[in-house]
Order: sequence, then structure tokens, then C-alpha cells
Amino acid sequence: MNRLFVIMIICCLMLFLLPVGAVAEEATGIHVDTLNVGVGLPQVTSEQFTGKVNRMVGALYSDVVKIAPQITLLICVIGGVLGAFWREARVSVFWSIGALIFILWIPQIIGLFIHYTNL
Repeated sequence: MNRLFVIMIICCLMLFLLPVGAVAEEATGIHVDTLNVGVGLPQVTSEQFTGKVNRMVGALYSDVVKIAPQITLLICVIGGVLGAFWREARVSVFWSIGALIFILWIPQIIGLFIHYTNL
């Protein structure tokens, strides 16, 4: 309950303090020019953008596939040891195995979605 209370206080402070800064700039008369983010960037076609995103996702997936089995094994060992004392710890073993299976099968699942959307 204390964590929820602290998170609510932080959110309220951010909501109340950030607009004050914007009003203070308007009151002082300082005009801030808007930045044009696209200046100096090369024009990219949608195929180039899609290719870049696919390469980034592929690199991320290859890293996750290397790391996920070790993390799953660690969770299974720790969850198994703690499962002797707490029943809730046993659930983490099943969720970690399910997550590993989902991670390893995600290319096939995405391919299935693409296949059925192109029909």
C-alpha cells in the first residue's frame, strides 16, 4: 500500500508541477521557437524504414534467444527452491517456461498472423 501511495504522490507532483513551468515561460514573455526535428535528416522510403526495423527486431530477437534459456533456468532453480517454502513461488516456474516457449515460437506465431491477414 505504501508503494502505491508513493507512486500516486509522484504522479500528482508531475501533473501539478510541469504545467507551472509552461505558464511561467508565457508570463515572462520568453518566446521559445519550436524545433524542426526533420531538418538535416535524409528522406527514407517506407521499404527502407521497414527493412531497418526488421533488422533491429532480428538483432534483438537473436539476443533474446541466447539469453532467455539461462534466465528461465535461473527462475526455475530459484522458484523450485523457494517453492518448497511458498506455494506462490511454484507459479513462477510455470510462467517462466511458458514465456520461454512463447519467445522461441514468436516468429512462427507472427508468420501465422501474417498468413491469415493476407488471405
